[in-house]
Amino acid sequence: MVRIELISDAHGGGGSTNHAPSSDRNLVISEIGWAGTPSDPLTEWIELANLGPAKVDLTGWQLRWYEKSGSVAPRDGTWRQIDLEGTIDPILGASFARTVPSFSRVEEGAEAGTVWRIDPHWERSATSKSTGYFLLERGDDEAIADVPADQVYDGSLGLPDRGAAMFLLSPDGTVVDSANAWPSDRDGWPAGSCEQAATMERIRLDIGDQEGNWQTHPGVLMSGRDASGAPLSATVGRPNSPSLDELIRLVEMTVVADVVEDTVTVSLPDASSATAPAIRISTAPDKLAGSGGTIELPQISTCRSDSGQSLDADLHSAAIGKYYVWVSYPEGRAFVLVLAK
Repeated sequence: MVRIELISDAHGGGGSTNHAPSSDRNLVISEIGWAGTPSDPLTEWIELANLGPAKVDLTGWQLRWYEKSGSVAPRDGTWRQIDLEGTIDPILGASFARTVPSFSRVEEGAEAGTVWRIDPHWERSATSKSTGYFLLERGDDEAIADVPADQVYDGSLGLPDRGAAMFLLSPDGTVVDSANAWPSDRDGWPAGSCEQAATMERIRLDIGDQEGNWQTHPGVLMSGRDASGAPLSATVGRPNSPSLDELIRLVEMTVVADVVEDTVTVSLPDASSATAPAIRISTAPDKLAGSGGTIELPQISTCRSDSGQSLDADLHSAAIGKYYVWVSYPEGRAFVLVLAK
């Protein structure tokens, strides 16, 4: 049976808060695609990040995990292991702690309403292999179709839907990071979604494996496509996304909602007519009239033509309140239309 000894502050327990890792703990688990992709729930992947100042040779490093079963210790024979290989560059050009998007106003042929573009300042192409992130894909290099894998691992090493405790070990056997290891006797994953095929992202890379430091990707700032070309609710090779609540707060500080009684049509700027966006609608809890029951959301549709794309929003049957319509593309471009009725 594999025996793992944890260094004392690997999970930030005892009420303490982990800050930047020490020099020998610069590698962390950044994102886990345990729920697969829209085209195949078995096309899983894992992403590491290098918070240090120098490139790291991964020879001798390992990822190990076991399925969580409600007990403190893993059962014999349940360990899975990836022997890492290759190198991982440091994250350069941006803070690794979190990404704060900026906003720029875009009004191009809109009949009504205002579209605002979210610009996360991702400085490198998603196909770059020098971003400071290391992508491990299960089985083959097709899990993320538009981002080359840094390493392909054995397809038999699946991540269980009921949850796994994962550990990153340096060549001397020291556990330098973990994911979903605490609480050890709790099943499941702290974040990620099978229904949305959304990944589990670390909120702060410089804070340890705490249950509250993981989030389900909110489906707005996205990077990566699956084998069918569908955009992933993930940030492959990119800084992890702010939460949806944080995005809404940023929008609230910048964007004035457009009041719409019935319908509105808005041109989508900078969007290729050959690319189908992912669209989601969200609401702030205190922005809707009334309480209880099912909220009737606006009806949204898009139309493509030779001149570009447009979005139609029908609020005729929607409840009175404020709505955030997010239009997202896999390259990290996202637009938000704030509507009020």
